[in-house]
Amino acid sequence: MTTQYELFIEAPVHAERKSLPGHIRQLIKRTIEELGQEPRPYNSRRLEATDFRIPEYLEIRRIRIDKWRLIYAINEGEGWVWIWVFANGHLMITKIWMNLLHYSNTTLS
Repeated sequence: MTTQYELFIEAPVHAERKSLPGHIRQLIKRTIEELGQEPRPYNSRRLEATDFRIPEYLEIRRIRIDKWRLIYAINEGEGWVWIWVFANGHLMITKIWMNLLHYSNTTLS
């Protein structure tokens, strides 16, 4: 039996996706929906966030979709996936670390 994960998606992820060409937008939508079934697909990678106060129960991952990156957290115990960042590859590093810093200092502490 497959576990269904609840999806939480940050508003900027929706806004960024809306500005993309249709075929990429559909690919992103499908990828996000699939994370609800399988949050660790073969093309995802675990990110180390040891410089931040990220709780141990959260697993931070990324998926590369064309030249875009989707950054998300998995809480296995509570059964949810939280999609934090969606960015073009060259903007990815700044957005990821700024969001991780924000979340580790507010929401997750």
